Parts: sequence; C-alpha cells; structure tokens
Amino acid sequence: MRAVSEEVLATRHSLRLLMLVGTMLSVAGFSVLALTASYPLYLIAFGLFLGPGMAVGVILPATLVTRWYVVNRGRALGIVCAPSVIVLVPLVSTWMLQSMACRRPMRCSPPVRGERDCQPLHR
Repeated sequence: MRAVSEEVLATRHSLRLLMLVGTMLSVAGFSVLALTASYPLYLIAFGLFLGPGMAVGVILPATLVTRWYVVNRGRALGIVCAPSVIVLVPLVSTWMLQSMACRRPMRCSPPVRGERDCQPLHR
C-alpha cells in the first residue's frame, strides 16, 4: 500500500524533495529513539517517522534509476538494490564504537547531540 502511495508522490512531485523529506523523517525518528525511553514514543518514532522515511529511501532510488538509465537498466537497478549498506553499516558502527568512548551510541550522531558525547580513545 505504501509503495503505491510513494510511486504516486514520485510522479507528481520532485524526487529530490521527496528524498529530502524522507531523510528528515529518518533523522527525526532516530533522534526520538535516542532521546526517549518511553515505549509509546518508540512506536510513534517507528510509525510516523522511520516507516515513511525508510519507504522513501527504498522505493525512490529505484524510481530515480529507471528514469536515468534506458540502456542497462537492469544492471543499474541491481547495483542500487544491492545490500551493500547491510554489509557496510555494521563494519563502520563497530569501528566507531571501538575507537570512541561512547556510553550512548545512538546519541553519537551529530544531528542528535553534536560531538560532545563522543570522545576519541586515542589522541
């Protein structure tokens, strides 16, 4: 259902604007998750912010690639839909947690708290 609504939005509005809104929704959702310990706020963060933000992040890149490429469209879609983020994010987050003394890893992202909560271990 959400995929159909995302495609309708993609045909009527700018993809750049929709992807920007999706990014902002994801940032807001992760910020709420980092700053709360309340179960209802977790549900609100996932339902209102992260769900639509991630839907835009999954569906619109495929739409963008199909608009850009006419030749080798399947190859371009395969590259865009490859699970490279699933491989890279755990490696980067493990490195980050090992190299920085973060007591609260979710608050380590600059949009949430800035860099004052994370101090490098080695100087």
